[in-house]
Amino acid sequence: MSRLREEVQGPMSRLREEVQGPMSRLREEVQGPMSRLREEVQGPMSRLREEVQGPMSRLREEVQA
Repeated sequence: MSRLREEVQGPMSRLREEVQGPMSRLREEVQGPMSRLREEVQGPMSRLREEVQGPMSRLREEVQA
């Protein structure tokens, strides 16, 4: 059982090492566009939130009354 585990662990750790490089590069490549996208979305989202707050609070007041 332990020999089988050793036979499996070797290839598994090599695979993990081979995958880590491309994965970290991919993560770095994606971070830039993702943060830009987040910044582009934040503006419209906050405006939408502000536009919705008024009617929502009025609706809440009507429901409570």
